[in-house]
Formats: sequence, structure tokens, C-alpha cells
Amino acid sequence: MLHFHAMLIKLFALQLFFSTSLKAESIDSYCDDAYIDAIMWSFRKNKTENDIIFVFRGQHFWKYNLKTRNLWDERLIKHVWPDVKLPVTAVSGVQSGYTVGKEDCHKVVIVSRFSYYIYDCKEKYESNQTLRSTG
Repeated sequence: MLHFHAMLIKLFALQLFFSTSLKAESIDSYCDDAYIDAIMWSFRKNKTENDIIFVFRGQHFWKYNLKTRNLWDERLIKHVWPDVKLPVTAVSGVQSGYTVGKEDCHKVVIVSRFSYYIYDCKEKYESNQTLRSTG
């Protein structure tokens, strides 16, 4: 449980950082009103690639590389998680258990206002992920 709380604190800190420092000029249509709805750390079995986060805003999400500060791979949320009602208010990867030295994500929880949607966590998200649970 302590690990879960630490992850939530990290996600909050990252969201605060990006809501104040993300360079909106890389997304021309969003320059006038720069904000972020949610962010999620990417979980990779290859730890050298764990410097990527997903940035959610409006109907879209992007990958952002923390080391290179590149924002790329813009996609529609509905193309990947078709059941989610927009706007997204929070996103988090969840582990079902914790093993020292292992940081595998088992589920992705997407929150939209008072509803949640649970999908399998993957290294790469293709289109139309299967909804596992909602409430």
C-alpha cells in the first residue's frame, strides 16, 4: 500500500510539473490554453525506456520523453480506449502485487469524473483495448 501511495505522489508531482512547464508550442492548436488533464508513467520491462510518460488532454494523448523533452505520437483516446467517456480526469497504472525489483503494471485505471474504466496494462497500446471492468 505504501508503494501505491508513493506512486500517486509521483504522478501528482509530474502532473503539477507538466501543467506549469510543458512547452505548448509543440502542439500549435493548444498554445493559447495550455493545460493537461492527466498523465501516466509508462511501464516497460526494459527499465532504460521508463523515461516516457503519457500526457492526456481533451480527446488526445501523446508520449513525452523526460530525457529528450520530445512530445510525439499524438493519438485519439477513443481509438485506444473506446469505452472511456471524456474528459479524462486521472489515469494510473496499478500493480496487483509488489515484488522487489519488479515494476510490472497489471491494469490501467482511467477516471472520468465519477466513473472508472479498467484495462490491461501494456507496453504498447494498439487500437481498441478491451474493457475489463467499469463502475
